[in-house]
This record gives sequence, C-alpha cells and structure tokens, in this order.
Amino acid sequence: MGASYSEKSGTVAGHNIVHLLSSLGKVAIHLNTGAAPRTTALVLKAAQANTRCTGCRFYRNEAAPQAASFGPPYGLLQGSLGALPAVPPLEGAHNITSGSVCQIAGTRDFFIAVAGHPEWIGSFTVWGQVPAHDMATTVAQLVARPYHELAGGMRGRRRLRFRWLPAACKQRDMLVTCCWPCAAELAAFK
Repeated sequence: MGASYSEKSGTVAGHNIVHLLSSLGKVAIHLNTGAAPRTTALVLKAAQANTRCTGCRFYRNEAAPQAASFGPPYGLLQGSLGALPAVPPLEGAHNITSGSVCQIAGTRDFFIAVAGHPEWIGSFTVWGQVPAHDMATTVAQLVARPYHELAGGMRGRRRLRFRWLPAACKQRDMLVTCCWPCAAELAAFK
C-alpha cells in the first residue's frame, strides 16, 4: 500500500475537512479544531499548500484486536504526513474511538484507529474523525492489504511484533493526497 499525498482543505458549513486519497479510494477526515487547534492548523496549512508530498504514505496496517484484547494486532492504519510544516505538539487527552485520527507525539506520523483504545487516552493527539462510510470502505480495504511481520523493540521481557506493509505496496496504493470537500462529504458525518 502506498499513499500519495496532496492536500487541499475545505470548510463546508463551518466544518473543516481534508481528504486523503489513495488508489483504493478517498478517506475524508473531519478536523477536530477544538480539541487540537495547533495540530489541525498544521494539517490545514499543508492541505492548502496543494503540493505533492513525497514522504506521505501509509506504512503499517493492523486489524482490530480480538474481543477483550488490547492487541496485538492494535487496530490501526498508520502513516506519515511528511508535508506538515512542523512537528505537531501533543494536545489534549481525548478518548480514541474507531475512526479517530491521531498524531504520534514528536513526529509527523499519524494513525487512523480501526478499534477503540481507551487505554491510550492522553498518549496521542486526536485531531480528526473519519466517517463510518469511509471506515467501512477505503480504510477497511487498506487495513486488509498484505503485510509482513517484524519484531520491534523490547518492552519489559516481551518482544513486540508489528505488521508492516511491503515496500512495493508503499509505492502504489498508499500514497496520499488531500483536497477540498464538497457538501456530500459533510453529509457523511451526520
């Protein structure tokens, strides 16, 4: 999976929305300017620049964990927004639900939660929400793409394992672009 990134942002009836576009479809993100004003300002600035982002892509996909499990898998679609003009700060302490778009502190990396994560409250900036339709279509397709597992760092005595998208996929389906929304996208949030 790859993600090409070109962002345009828009305001429809007072709602800021950006779209991430991939070869598998569009993912609308309703920006949560009240909860993460500095992060959303950076996302909007990058979106309004309307430039192609070479470093923007999805690189990790993990299905929702089994019932009553915090993971692994962790239930997320993770990527990078390399076009952000600065590294966003950690903002707020909001609950992460399915469809939450979260910034990883100290990086330009983000993820879309495909499962709720109440155990992560305050660990990430929640700066947007993906509507249910896009979660059930484009995000579900991206999460279902082939992956390979690699061992990560050590946490206590347990070796962590992560699901990474193959490099070939990173160049195609997962390149991201952002663009202006229309009224139809706003209706998807209601």
